[in-house]
Amino acid sequence: MPLPQNRVRGSKRPTLTKALVEGAAKPEAKQYDLQDNPRAGTMGIYMRVYPSGRRTFFYRRSRGEKAYKIGAAGPITLDGARTQAERIYNDLKEGTDPARLSDSNGLRFGTFF
Repeated sequence: MPLPQNRVRGSKRPTLTKALVEGAAKPEAKQYDLQDNPRAGTMGIYMRVYPSGRRTFFYRRSRGEKAYKIGAAGPITLDGARTQAERIYNDLKEGTDPARLSDSNGLRFGTFF
């Protein structure tokens, strides 16, 4: 099944759609990224498709900056990834590192004992 032809300007890959997230994006010999349509909401969301078939959402504010892992596609929908990306964007705008926030929410070894 060929991929849909809705492409981001200058990109050779189609933009993210619900169908691509649910499994239409097939693995290839090398990993590749599918960017979300900038008009759909938060810019910077992309889904990486690995040769193993695993698909993972990421958010990056701009090229060259750190990418933040949102989570695996499947349990997380495209709308859920957009919501998470907005939260990450707001944390970055406030000056807090979202990676540190997620680490501090978990149970630590010292607090367990």
